[in-house]
Amino acid sequence: MLRLSRKGMHLWYRGLALVLQQTHWNLPELMPEWLQEPMTPAAVRDLLERPLPPDLDEPASGR
Repeated sequence: MLRLSRKGMHLWYRGLALVLQQTHWNLPELMPEWLQEPMTPAAVRDLLERPLPPDLDEPASGR
């Protein structure tokens, strides 16, 4: 028995859907649209998708 709120259950289903997509088992595309929508807010997605600066591995100056 899972005791989850409505939001918790949606997140659980979404996680399960992500795992199933990674299995490459050629499952039919029967998942509802709400399971395919991104879970992170747009501002966070923008930060995650932004390229890293090229000098990231250089030591900080002045230390």
